[in-house]
Amino acid sequence: QVREYVRFWLNIILISVFLNIYIGVHREMNLIAKIGKRGRRAEGGNVRERINTEDISEVITFDHVEHIDYDQIQADENSTTGFTGLPEKWEQLLKVSGITKEMALSYKDEVLGVLSFHMAGLQALPNVPVPTRDTFERLKVDAFTVKHENPSEKYQRKTKLGQGAGGVVWKCIDKRTKQAVAVKLTTVDNEDEIKNEIALHALSSKHENIVNYIDTYAYDGRLWIVMEFMSGGALTSLLFEPSDKQAWEEPFIAYVCQQMLQGLEFMHSSHRVHRDIKSDNVLFDIDDGRIKLADFGFAKGLTQEEDGRTSTVGTPFWMSPELVNGNKYDQKVDVWSLGITAYELAEGTPPLMGEVRPLRALLLIAINPSPALKNKQRWSKEFNHFMETSLKKYPTDRASTTELLMHPFMKKTSTAEEFAAYAQRIKSLKKKKKLESKKFH
Repeated sequence: QVREYVRFWLNIILISVFLNIYIGVHREMNLIAKIGKRGRRAEGGNVRERINTEDISEVITFDHVEHIDYDQIQADENSTTGFTGLPEKWEQLLKVSGITKEMALSYKDEVLGVLSFHMAGLQALPNVPVPTRDTFERLKVDAFTVKHENPSEKYQRKTKLGQGAGGVVWKCIDKRTKQAVAVKLTTVDNEDEIKNEIALHALSSKHENIVNYIDTYAYDGRLWIVMEFMSGGALTSLLFEPSDKQAWEEPFIAYVCQQMLQGLEFMHSSHRVHRDIKSDNVLFDIDDGRIKLADFGFAKGLTQEEDGRTSTVGTPFWMSPELVNGNKYDQKVDVWSLGITAYELAEGTPPLMGEVRPLRALLLIAINPSPALKNKQRWSKEFNHFMETSLKKYPTDRASTTELLMHPFMKKTSTAEEFAAYAQRIKSLKKKKKLESKKFH
């Protein structure tokens, strides 16, 4: 019975990877057709007119999978994976896949088949070369465009959504379309930082799990940064407090993690790092359950000259050990922060918050073992393992976004509609609790 169960899930993985490859080929054919049409329309123009640079980053390439000598791969009870002779990438993938050593020893051929097929499917990810610093700066210049006109003529301010060091965010209405948008009003004091935020947001927002960037206006000494409006606000508003004696249900944690991972995978495949992933910067739509990453104030691009960064930025309780220690870091800092955000959804607050001050928290992040869920027995082994792989102390041991997207925990995800209903239920409970609290005061 166990053997049939394992065989069933291996087949499911196989089918899902096949579908990914099929979708990749289909996208490639569509993009080739699009580029061909644009080239014919703009014939005689320059390259920038003939081929949209957005399409270049989306083109899918399939490379031949490296040759594997299967005779060199042997079952080994003393190995942590159950194999010796695996290629390094295969071994790393197997360690985070949820496939146990016992399963590998019992189903050697099936496991190797799934690994081979999955690695072929990975070739369908965007193959974007690491840009040079000059190329990346040109991309940012092209992405940063400002309209010098009065935005009040187009947008009507309605509700103040929030305020922070970066400025004030308002819900506004487009007077012509009647569509709601979010507008961040800020000064131009830190011009370089603001330009970087706007450019990185514009470059990254062509994905369904990243808040859409619309426009920037410079008027009367202030910048109006216009973005997509998300009706639910930040995930923080859905967190339970310890006094509530409630916790998020796993399918909804899995759903949010899946959506965040998809947005991050898109950024990482283009060699960009968010650097401030936390529940405050993950927005949701209360009506349809969409999840999107927001706030690109700390986002950066990795270049050939600087493929690892050392500047210490982010919010202390979500920072990774390598970032806290001032070591070089890459996209894996976002994976750590995602793991801490998952912890936050499960426990109500990130580790250390409420217990220590931020500076002491940084020290503890650097010297303590990786955090773990408080009551492991309360949660499934899949969720516990997901947390362990995303919160590995050393970034080389930590899973990538691509690897986490194929983790068994992802099979537990709710649908967007189910999440929307769940979010509405939590909002209702919190509103009721707030009203009851006022009665006693």
